[in-house]
Amino acid sequence: MRLVHIEPMRACIFPNDPLSSHVEKGYWIPRHYNPGNIFDEIFFFSPSERDLEPREVQMMCGDARVEICCMGRTNLFNVRAKARRAVEEVRTARPDVIISYNALYGGYLGARCARSLGVPFIVQLHTQLDGSRRFLWRRNLPKYLVHVYTGRFIEPYVLKSADRITAVYSSITPYVRRHGYESKLDIIHNGVDLEKFSKGSRIESLPSPLVLSVGRLTAVKGHETVIRAMRDVDAHLLIIGDGEMRGELAALAESEGVAEKIIFKRSVPNSSIHDYYRSADVFAMGYKSELGNLAIPVIESMAAGVPVVIPQAKEEFEGFSSAVLYADDNPRSFADRINSLLRDPVLRAEYSDRVRENAVIFDVRKLEARHARIVADLVSGADVHSAQ
Repeated sequence: MRLVHIEPMRACIFPNDPLSSHVEKGYWIPRHYNPGNIFDEIFFFSPSERDLEPREVQMMCGDARVEICCMGRTNLFNVRAKARRAVEEVRTARPDVIISYNALYGGYLGARCARSLGVPFIVQLHTQLDGSRRFLWRRNLPKYLVHVYTGRFIEPYVLKSADRITAVYSSITPYVRRHGYESKLDIIHNGVDLEKFSKGSRIESLPSPLVLSVGRLTAVKGHETVIRAMRDVDAHLLIIGDGEMRGELAALAESEGVAEKIIFKRSVPNSSIHDYYRSADVFAMGYKSELGNLAIPVIESMAAGVPVVIPQAKEEFEGFSSAVLYADDNPRSFADRINSLLRDPVLRAEYSDRVRENAVIFDVRKLEARHARIVADLVSGADVHSAQ
């Protein structure tokens, strides 16, 4: 989709993380930042001192020319100075739209630029920030206090400044509603390439039966729950991911007496990740459901037809009512759910069909078209609110 523009169509984007995080997460979606190839030029304002080269993110930007401006980390003490710099940088870029991928400091920079320059502004929410605050309470007091500050002074300003708000899960809706801006909101899920993940091939060198878990080795991913569950599961567990808890999780596997069952793999090429999903009999992930977020690997496993075991969330995600097996947030419950699938091929096949059928709502091609329409309508002035 393209607007009739004499001048090139330009976007200034404030991503949630450094662009290099796509390498760490293995999440590479064609035209992720340029839906429908609507933009001719994309200017990134990275929250990092150093980041990838433009050619390294070209696939996610379609045919657009890419520039990356490294802004460095923004915090409570430098946010105003960063905002002044951002306004001048964005003024030079002359964008048709500004897009921020959070309502925190990156959102604030985008909002300041949009207000100062009179440019349409879209906020994309990938996290339920009220859930993040609940999670941080009693776990990380300094971070919790920062989130309390942003919740009072940053996030309301960002959401008020936005012309449109998109969220990747309906579980984020209560957060937007609490601020009074639900009328600006569209739900556009994280997308996956259904065709790619449906065509994976089993990797013969991997053990069988196999439980798979994919995600950064951090506290919020809950890998320790699945590792402990493996004491009572007669299978191997493959964990794909890296992070600060790698040593701690390896030590946990040793202390639990399951080290011989567990394979840690720091990363796999994006071009072959679907083969790992297709090699698994069950996907299990113990991420912290109180955050109100849905891990992208869960969606990928559904697209691959791998039965899913995850914690019960406070608010059920779209398309999940009968497609996944929910476990309580403890090793025993996870072991019971995993074993029920491994021991019953008929049940496993039934849940494989269910997750594959429900994965259609995450079809990246349809979601890309919706995203492109929202941008086009906003820039053209039509701003027709898409159906929920």
